[in-house]
Amino acid sequence: MDNSNKYTELRQRYPLFEYMAYHSEVCPEGLRLRFDFRMGNVAFHPTALIEHRPFLQATHTDIDRLVFEIGMAELVSYWKCACPPRVRVGCGSLTEEDVHYWKKLYFNGLGEFFYTNGISATEEDFMLIESTEASPGEPPSAATPPLPHPESTTKAYLVPIGGGKDSVVTLELLRTAGYTCRPLIMNPRGATIECARAGGYSMEEVLVVRRTIDPTLLSLNAQGFLNGHTPFSAMLATYTMLCSAMSGVAAVALSNESSANESTVLGTTVNHQYSKSLEFEDDFRAHCASLPLKQPWGFRYFSFLRPLSELQIALLFSRLEKFHDVFRSCNVGSKQDVWCGHCAKCLFAFIILSPFVKPARLTQIFGRNLLDDRSLQTEFDQLVGHSATKPFECVGTVSEVHQALALAQRRWYADGRPALLRDWQTEAADFQSASLAAPHLAPSNLNDDELKIICSTLHDAQTELSSPFYRSSELRTLLQGQRLLIAGYGREGRSVEALIAKLLPSEHPTIAHEVKAGQWRDSAGEWHSDWDYTLIIKSPGIPMAALPQAAWPRVSSLTDLFMQVYADRVVGVTGTKGKSTTASLLHHLLPGSLLAGNIGVPLFDVVEQMDDSKLVVAELSCHQLEVLHRGPHIGLILNLFEEHLDHYSNYRAYQMAKLQMGLRQSEADHLYYCTDNAALCSLVEELHLPSRLHPYTIASTTTEEQLALSRLPLQGEHNRSNALVAIRIAAQLTGATLEELGERLASFKGLRHRLELVSQQGGRQWYDDSISTIPAATIAALRSLPRVDALILGGMDRGIDYQPLADYLRAHTVRNVAFVGEAGRRILSLMKEVDFNYIVDDDYEHIVRWCATQTAIGDTVLLSPAAASYDQFRNFEHRGDTYAALISSL
Repeated sequence: MDNSNKYTELRQRYPLFEYMAYHSEVCPEGLRLRFDFRMGNVAFHPTALIEHRPFLQATHTDIDRLVFEIGMAELVSYWKCACPPRVRVGCGSLTEEDVHYWKKLYFNGLGEFFYTNGISATEEDFMLIESTEASPGEPPSAATPPLPHPESTTKAYLVPIGGGKDSVVTLELLRTAGYTCRPLIMNPRGATIECARAGGYSMEEVLVVRRTIDPTLLSLNAQGFLNGHTPFSAMLATYTMLCSAMSGVAAVALSNESSANESTVLGTTVNHQYSKSLEFEDDFRAHCASLPLKQPWGFRYFSFLRPLSELQIALLFSRLEKFHDVFRSCNVGSKQDVWCGHCAKCLFAFIILSPFVKPARLTQIFGRNLLDDRSLQTEFDQLVGHSATKPFECVGTVSEVHQALALAQRRWYADGRPALLRDWQTEAADFQSASLAAPHLAPSNLNDDELKIICSTLHDAQTELSSPFYRSSELRTLLQGQRLLIAGYGREGRSVEALIAKLLPSEHPTIAHEVKAGQWRDSAGEWHSDWDYTLIIKSPGIPMAALPQAAWPRVSSLTDLFMQVYADRVVGVTGTKGKSTTASLLHHLLPGSLLAGNIGVPLFDVVEQMDDSKLVVAELSCHQLEVLHRGPHIGLILNLFEEHLDHYSNYRAYQMAKLQMGLRQSEADHLYYCTDNAALCSLVEELHLPSRLHPYTIASTTTEEQLALSRLPLQGEHNRSNALVAIRIAAQLTGATLEELGERLASFKGLRHRLELVSQQGGRQWYDDSISTIPAATIAALRSLPRVDALILGGMDRGIDYQPLADYLRAHTVRNVAFVGEAGRRILSLMKEVDFNYIVDDDYEHIVRWCATQTAIGDTVLLSPAAASYDQFRNFEHRGDTYAALISSL
């Protein structure tokens, strides 16, 4: 909405907002509060009641100041209807630090309000706060005797309950760890009451706050005054401070997770969850510590779930089955205490639980399978980051959503996807390999004992989740009892760590984040020369030469370990060029097969999908093959050209790394190799490989094979050669006829805008990967193509971390890069050293022509932006269509 004119006009009509007084009174119902605000001739008198409970007392020395603080938090909900430029606090004094705290809270807490109303405001000019030395509000009335107060305990927590999954996780984790928990509910409703009861608490044991909005505000909203989101959690925080003083329970344990720190409008500071963020938590703690209290009681406010992601919390909640039928976090359906099933909050809750709760049970909880509802496509696109904004709801990060979907797809939907997942694909293999367990915890204000509870419970939940997978006992035997060092902490290193956490949760391998000149660096940046490990699992990016020779006999790798257990189920594909295409084609020709390896999915990430009926098509690089004790049952070497001499001492060393595939096979295995490649043919003859050899050449195709290859939609002799060996291997493994394989060849193509070959205009390969809107997706695209000569990168800057992409481009240089939009400019600024040809341009017509002039016939041009499209286009489809149309017009 464009309410900027209304904002200006209302500020002129109402130049001053006054916080005039606050009142507190002890009555039989409890402690009643009232606040007096004035805006011109309009008066507001909101009220609240902290219900009487035997464990509360209302005569704490500092209640007067604490009620004043609540009024400061309540103020902004009324101020926002006209946004007066001046706020006068007439019932108490504020220091400069206090003014700074409240202005920052109001401004950031109103970020969504300003954004949705189209209001341009700055923290400096949106409000001026003045305070006077006027007499404070009225102290609690002594008309009734003070409420009794029990002895304070340090092993107790106030736990606000909102009715969703997060707060009951906090309640249960602390309770089962032996701590006393006092649930706190503001404005009880069905779900909050039922969650407390499911936790074993009666309402007499629950601290209840009933807050009432002044009807005058609702009337002004109906008349067209400004309205929008306010920082509710910050207001709740100030109420918890008063409740803490009255109950004698110093610690307040909130349930805000790490994802609350991510902006809602990506690329901005607008955050629907600002008052749930760690930044606010730290500010509020500092503000409370600075208050002029007469009798401090050790108040401590923190979020118990802050170290965790939404996905980790969902894993923990999935074990609390007694809450599954009563929890609710749908704002739309809150009044009826139901899941509405049509909003982003419902869809997110369904998605985040989907890896851990069976689809049939989730369907029972939510009324239907929300992932099978096309009417939620808009909300789905927002959650997965294909829209300009996340939903204005308390939802997790885009990465968490992708990881949840990847895990759910792997666990429940391998044989058929629901509607919303049919066009969705995992945009980074990291989503599948990331561990759900500690020690990957976000910064927090927890003490050591609280962190131990989190880590221990998460470890137990992860162990429970990890059901035995195919041949897991054989993998466990290889790893058990070893002193493990993971050398390199990239994608494969993290995958190895995740597997060890599942197989051997008590094992804690040492991580070498970097290896250089016989030394390795730990996560703290310290360098070590200790290589006294019984098993060193080397990542592909670490050269053997970087390790001391004395350690070489103890070196293994992810590929090596995988092959030692699963080699008989593997079709391995290697070669200097064409690996990705050929591996993908074999995967297409072998129904039910799994595709992994150098193509972007670590081999360990597919073990849970394996069984005796499934083959794994593994694209294997020289780095993955150089340490190998067992070759694949079916091996394919496409070609050998001089490459990777930065990693190897000479061309021969590179060739021998590739040939480990054949050298480590047995007599029962098969090796296919292309005799068109002289270097490869010579090496095979020289080395006397043990397996059954299957030489092939495109010149030797039969008439039936030529007919099948004529169905291939890819152009070029190299593609025909690769397709020839693919159909020969597929025929051997499946018994399919060449006619049947020709039909499958004809259907070898991907979804639109997903590494789609859209044109060969001018003799170049033009690929459209417009769907890639995050850095990890672009890295996966670059790894999936044999070579990229020109890359179009950038678009709308959503504030995501581009450093990994910049690092990747420095290590895997693309010769020509077009940087587009603010995202492109930021990626370029991160490059530090630029050793490639590039332009910075926002005109796609100029960019496409530049790519054509900078590349040669046979080169590959890739649109894989790593950024959203909304700076220039309606969506990523519009961007991809425009790109294709411009290529056609060259």
